[in-house]
Amino acid sequence: MNIGFSINRLGMVGLGATITSMLRNCSQPDLLVIWVLCADLLPQDKKNIKVLLEKEHFNGQFHLIDISPQIEFGDLHPLHGDWTNYGRLLLPEHIADDKVLYLDSDIVIEEDVLKFNNFDLNDYGLAAVPTTPLGTVMEHYIYVNLMALNPLLASFNSGVLLINLDYWRKHNIKEQCKTLGLRLKPAAKFRDQVLLNIIFAGSYKELPIHFNYEWAPHLSIPGNRTNGQINHFIGSPKPWDICGRLIHSGHDTWAKYADVNWINEYKTMDRPTLRRTWKIRRSYLRTLYIKSGFSKKSCEKN
Repeated sequence: MNIGFSINRLGMVGLGATITSMLRNCSQPDLLVIWVLCADLLPQDKKNIKVLLEKEHFNGQFHLIDISPQIEFGDLHPLHGDWTNYGRLLLPEHIADDKVLYLDSDIVIEEDVLKFNNFDLNDYGLAAVPTTPLGTVMEHYIYVNLMALNPLLASFNSGVLLINLDYWRKHNIKEQCKTLGLRLKPAAKFRDQVLLNIIFAGSYKELPIHFNYEWAPHLSIPGNRTNGQINHFIGSPKPWDICGRLIHSGHDTWAKYADVNWINEYKTMDRPTLRRTWKIRRSYLRTLYIKSGFSKKSCEKN
């Protein structure tokens, strides 16, 4: 089974626990084929991935592929100045098989990923966990006003996607995203998740909620949490961010799978980390307000 990632250096700190948890909770990890699309990773970063896989006794296949998402997608809106997530659109160009499970690196996997093999995509371009209606999400203006989509259609988070690679190649989803992104760019800010939600609105196969359980930083524990699920640390701050141990209740779940050497390498106070902390400063304040008993609406007004 193919597993795909798109990673830059900032994403490396989370990737360690994502890979470790995936391998430890997989019934037959040697059946996995891991594809890491590397956006400006250093040779040492690639070596660290190999060392981690060896430490976890992984005997399956893995591929480290250099990509340049800013060159490929630089005309589109970035996320906090970064185009790395667009890298997932390149997976059909590197994997010749029919499907891949794409995963973000802010995830802890306490489920057997081989269960995704039980899902037949048929003619669907992807499978994802449905979340809130398009008309209620932050980007509702794009979906409803600009694209005239039904506001009752369920959106999906693109951090866990079972992708039909044959479909994406046949329908050239990468170019569709580029064309749509250029069309929307003058009118609204967006990221690749928005583009995928527009292209596949109402036409994706639904996965059970525990395959992408959204763990926001203000939640004590996600509702209906089970031991066998994929925990997705959505929003900011993340459990490994500065003060994450104190702010994010998912820190202990993440720390269970966080290799000490990996953390010493990537959980640092370097310039990129401090720059990220500054960019998400409002997320820190919002989380603290909510955890202190203020309503989310009150936080947004401040």
